Amino acid sequence: MTISPSKRLRPLILALSMVSFTAFSADFYQDAQQYIGKGDDRAAVIQLKNLLQKSPKHKDGRALLGKLMFKGRQYPTAEKELRIAIDLGADKTELLPLLVRSQIRQGKTQLAFDTLTAEWDESTDPAQRKHVLGRIYLGRNKLTEAENAFYESLQLQKSPEPTLGLAFVARARGSLEEALGTLEPIINEAEVRLEALALKAEILLDLRRGEEAVGILSELIAAEPKQFPLKLARSRGYLLLADYKKATADLASLPAPYQQLPQTLLLSSLIAMGQEKYDEAYKLATAVLQVVPSSPRAMLIAGSSRYISKDYQIALKHLIEYVALIPNDPNGLRLLAATQQSLHQYTAALKTIEPLLQQAEPDARSAAIAGYAHISLGEWEKGEELLALALKKEPQLAKLKNQLVLSQIMTGRSDSAIESLSDEGTDDFQADSLKVIAYLQQQQFDKARGFLKNRIKTHPDEPSFRMLEGLVGIRQNDIESARNSYQQALQLRENFVPAMLALARLDMQQQKFAEAANAYQQILTIEPKQLAALMGMAQASEGQKNEKKMVRWLTKARDIDPDAIQPITSIIRYHISKQELEKARKEAYSYYSEHPTKAQASLLYISVLRASGSLGEATTLIEKLLETYPGQDIYHRIKAEILRDQRKPKEALVYSKKAIEIRPEAPANQLLHLDLLLLNGETKKAAPLAERLREKFKNPTTARMLGLVRLTQGRNQEAVKLLEEASKAATDGLLASALANAYQLQNQPLKGVDVLVKRLEQAPDEHNTRFRLATLYQNNAMHTEAIKEYEQLRDLQPENPIPWNNLAWLYQQRNDPRSADHAREALRLAPGRPDIKDTLGWILLDQEELDEALSLLKDAAKQLPAVDEVQYHYAMALVKKGHNNEAKVILKSLSQGKGPFKAPAQTLLNQIAAN
Repeated sequence: MTISPSKRLRPLILALSMVSFTAFSADFYQDAQQYIGKGDDRAAVIQLKNLLQKSPKHKDGRALLGKLMFKGRQYPTAEKELRIAIDLGADKTELLPLLVRSQIRQGKTQLAFDTLTAEWDESTDPAQRKHVLGRIYLGRNKLTEAENAFYESLQLQKSPEPTLGLAFVARARGSLEEALGTLEPIINEAEVRLEALALKAEILLDLRRGEEAVGILSELIAAEPKQFPLKLARSRGYLLLADYKKATADLASLPAPYQQLPQTLLLSSLIAMGQEKYDEAYKLATAVLQVVPSSPRAMLIAGSSRYISKDYQIALKHLIEYVALIPNDPNGLRLLAATQQSLHQYTAALKTIEPLLQQAEPDARSAAIAGYAHISLGEWEKGEELLALALKKEPQLAKLKNQLVLSQIMTGRSDSAIESLSDEGTDDFQADSLKVIAYLQQQQFDKARGFLKNRIKTHPDEPSFRMLEGLVGIRQNDIESARNSYQQALQLRENFVPAMLALARLDMQQQKFAEAANAYQQILTIEPKQLAALMGMAQASEGQKNEKKMVRWLTKARDIDPDAIQPITSIIRYHISKQELEKARKEAYSYYSEHPTKAQASLLYISVLRASGSLGEATTLIEKLLETYPGQDIYHRIKAEILRDQRKPKEALVYSKKAIEIRPEAPANQLLHLDLLLLNGETKKAAPLAERLREKFKNPTTARMLGLVRLTQGRNQEAVKLLEEASKAATDGLLASALANAYQLQNQPLKGVDVLVKRLEQAPDEHNTRFRLATLYQNNAMHTEAIKEYEQLRDLQPENPIPWNNLAWLYQQRNDPRSADHAREALRLAPGRPDIKDTLGWILLDQEELDEALSLLKDAAKQLPAVDEVQYHYAMALVKKGHNNEAKVILKSLSQGKGPFKAPAQTLLNQIAAN
């Protein structure tokens, strides 16, 4: 068979082509290696791609391309090539760490972890394995596990890579200076230098050290101009330096895909904020939120830009979302509170800023926001306290000075306030308000009206000046003028809630409760959740003597705003006024359990626990607050008050002293300390403090305290004068009792009776006051009146042994057969009390029940060896039983003393001697 030349040549050509193809593959791979040796990675990549196009299963080519892609930070391609190379049988030892790292750099931490645990044997390069595991934990924000892995890697092999990992951990924890210190020893190590320098620059940016960061980033960008994340970081540095032109230039130089990245848009929005282009900043921030709806920084920028543009409702929306996402960020809380304040939501602002005020050292701006909110709510004393703190911390906060002046005006120091206000025209409504209030404080009504007339002329559409005009009318007691001003404000701005509230309050002031209720109801049609209106409806219902309706409105207010403290406080006060302590406790506990970290909730619950006598539980709660907020004087003060409730004035003084150390200028701390000194019998220490307070504050409280001091000093005439002054403002049970005691010491018991009777007309359920009145009657031999009061107490407090005991004594004076039964009931209720044993023993002795009488009086005398009356009763029982020798010892001691039983003891001794 003849073979044609073409057929003979075909196998040879095929063989030659196979040899040629293999040769070409080898050439591509060798060329790539040569290019790498020359530092031309780009050319190497081209050759490797040519290779893989011809020979897709070339495992070494895949491996080398994967390495180059990893080096060039093209991590998705690196992952793909390395995965194929390993699957084709390439050596895992070098490739697997790069594969896992590629996955980590893309944020695929779970896949990286799965790859590592499934394919990377623990015995293969364990040091690097621990380091990579640390990077996985770092990417999953498991910082403790990451730190442990990096340390274990270092123990296995000294290397800069795990040290770099530790710096990342420190930065993630917010320990920025520690992170910088960790980086220093490795910053110039070749294998980590670029990443370490980039991290250092990021940390410097976090520390707002923009100039240093820009220097490092510029060096890195010069070396690797296409590392676009570095340009993003440098733009941030320029932003810190307020070099908006260069910051914008860096962003503009980024490729188109980078321009739409959320990070780029965020930086652009911050640059716009710095250039006061707030609308542009908002537009860019909302663009970020369309891509990343939960971006906290975009929320904050959006809220900030709208706040500055006075678009408060939109700002409120974004800031509420931000605080819900980042609840403990001080900047977010302050900005949200300021926005709420601008919307006249003062209660909400206080609720928002509360966590910052609970810190040991509240910052100036938080104190300022809270102070002005308190002032806006009419709580001038608290407002002044917080504003003074803010000014002390940051005296340069000029606006705060006006706010502080306002509080000074409202506490009566208006002379200097008027001098501090400029007469120059201004659009600052706050300063204008201060000016008006200062005039009112000085009763310069014509000047106030003249000033407002000019402001109304220049701002005819501004209702706020009409509101101030209404205030002038109220201060002049011209209610109709005030009403007219508020109505004009309402005409200028329809549904202007502040004016509507003011009109409703006028109705309340004039006791037009039905009209007030209608006004509040109208407000609620506009703002159904308006807390002030809901509380106003409750007050109007109370004015109409409709307690059920009042409670319904308070309950509705609580349900609408379950976080608000005012409704639940009023509900609890109502229950306490009705002696429904269990209901009050249940309400307070419910609120506290739903707000366990809210200090006000704890304080409310503590107040109910104290009212119900659960002082142990109150102590536990206040000690938790003290542990959490050791620098807050209020908690030391409450702890002292609880110890006072427990009749431990000496221990309480430790806490009142601490409260004074924290805030020495606070009158509440000084007054409590003074009260405790008096209770502890330290009159010498109490007197100068009471005198200083009285000199500084001429008010009923200081009159009361100095009056109590004078009472203990025996200066009864001065005490009466001071306590009478105090009682003119308001009289509570303690003051009434103190004044009654002062009258008694002045031999004017009937005046004391009159004070206590009047107090009981106001507070018939005040058992301590009734007991004081009964005692006063008893001590002044007004037995009929005393019996009447004690019988009421017995019926009201059947478990209290004192009314039973005192009635037993009084009944005995009248030969009333009920005396022994009452004394026995008293002893049943308090079996260990020696004074009750003495009462029952004396009654039984009178009834000739000698054995039981002697036993009871012997016990009483043993327990009260220094009480002459008890010793005399025991001696009398001994005599009646014929134990004269024992009786003589007691009687001789009494007859040689100076007490009231000196003469009766001598008489009895004489009778024994005569017999």
